[in-house]
Amino acid sequence: MSKLDNYTFDKHPLFEEEFNKIIRKHQCPSLEEDFERLKIALVQKLEEFNHFPVSLCNRISGLSSDVKFPAFIVKNFRCKKINKGSRSGFRITFLFSREDNLFYFVEIYNKNKKPVEDKERINKLF
Repeated sequence: MSKLDNYTFDKHPLFEEEFNKIIRKHQCPSLEEDFERLKIALVQKLEEFNHFPVSLCNRISGLSSDVKFPAFIVKNFRCKKINKGSRSGFRITFLFSREDNLFYFVEIYNKNKKPVEDKERINKLF
């Protein structure tokens, strides 16, 4: 768990595994640095607009009614070492609790290997 100003960032154990696997396989060599930049961008955009702009992430629909926090997916994730800009193909899903200022990262994957996010994983959290 890490903190950035008044925000807390935590990761699902499976997110940690997927994150480390991507680093080990050199799919995105700068992933740790890129992920830190993403966290800063999320906080900046949230404070600037009081919500996440569509250019940064989209809200995930079709979740169970038990899911208490909004879930989002980052589709324009930039990997610095891959020269594709925001079209790196990586997707990151997270939950955000406005009450606790908590970002909880649930899943990271490459869209070429897996077409959609794991909604069941999000549903099981609740």
